[in-house]
Amino acid sequence: MKHFAYINPTTKEVGAIIPEFDKDFPDIPKEQRYDQHITQNCVEIPENVEVVVGMLYDELEGTFVEPPTNITEVPTKEGFTVTEEEINNAYEEGVNNVE
Repeated sequence: MKHFAYINPTTKEVGAIIPEFDKDFPDIPKEQRYDQHITQNCVEIPENVEVVVGMLYDELEGTFVEPPTNITEVPTKEGFTVTEEEINNAYEEGVNNVE
């Protein structure tokens, strides 16, 4: 049976795994069980690929990947990077200096 991943259009994160047909509604396809906003953001999951909620969908490659677990550098618009430590220090400084 085909399964589809609902992809959050903003974050590209897998939000749900949806079977083409549900055992509780065996004659009703996903297009009739879910709103168009949901179904238009679904991607078919290949049979040989395991996908879980929380994975990220790479539109260019058409693949599902695990999200990064330890981000230590954050790219900025200008091409510079800011370390996680610098972000935390700036946050602490801002929180502590608010009057």
